[in-house]
Amino acid sequence: MSKILLATQQRTRPDGPVSNNDHNLIGSLYSSNVCDFSVAYRDEYTNKFKKKADGFVFDECIANGCDIVVLDYMHDGNNPSEETIERIRSNNIKTVCLWFDTKILDAREWTLFNKEYSNNFDLNIVFDSIVHENDKIMNMFVPQDSRIYHDAELPRGISLCFVGDTTRGKKRMKMLKHVINANIEKCHIQHTEQHEFNRLSPQDYAKIFQTSKIGLNVCGGQMKSRAYEIMHCGAALLSDSHEILDKLFVPMVDYIRYDNRQDMIEKIMYFLNNEDELLKITKCGHSKVLKTCNSTIFWQTIINKVNR
Repeated sequence: MSKILLATQQRTRPDGPVSNNDHNLIGSLYSSNVCDFSVAYRDEYTNKFKKKADGFVFDECIANGCDIVVLDYMHDGNNPSEETIERIRSNNIKTVCLWFDTKILDAREWTLFNKEYSNNFDLNIVFDSIVHENDKIMNMFVPQDSRIYHDAELPRGISLCFVGDTTRGKKRMKMLKHVINANIEKCHIQHTEQHEFNRLSPQDYAKIFQTSKIGLNVCGGQMKSRAYEIMHCGAALLSDSHEILDKLFVPMVDYIRYDNRQDMIEKIMYFLNNEDELLKITKCGHSKVLKTCNSTIFWQTIINKVNR
């Protein structure tokens, strides 16, 4: 059985709330049961010793006897150097880099990603934007902790929900304003942002989806993990199109796709008034996400890829 070292961040900022990696990565590893694993927090080391966690990552790889190290690219620059990655690989340890948010990479980081930094790894996983896949880079879904994100079989008293940062993204803000102006009965819009101290816990966040009929997602050109979370929790996904989403799910079969603001409102009203059709799409989406986007498939794919 493979042993993975997950070298990640514990918090979104010093003394801030716990990072989403706690459930996306650590929780999904627990759920997958495909390997042994240990966790090393790069930000915790840096905050304590006031230096980059470069040598720390290498030392943790050796101390934990891992054969695969998985890192998420951190935009604060606290990433292992090319020399450290090569030292790790020279010890017959496979290296994997996870790219959650390529849309906020600056020009220098894009250069690192496309031409330099990503080439140091055995495998790169990109979650939010489409890539030309090869042996070293591929798109994948964001894994979820099934202990949190699942259909809890609760009454679904919320007709439509949106949970996320309501102050970010021009397209998202316009869509939400359109929803509010439509006066949809039992509509729930909840602001929460991962860097805020008072953000919803993952359990409370998931519960809103677990008690909703339809969950709204706005990609706006960037694939969001919210889409997977909604379907895992047993609500119908209502989303604009994205290449990654449409590679995994069939529009109007597994999820409800809208093309513009008016189309979004019309589809909300139609499906809330035609619950048999809504339930059919809900069940298809929930079944598909459980079958093709579960944590076991995610981690086993990584293990198989780097050991091919």
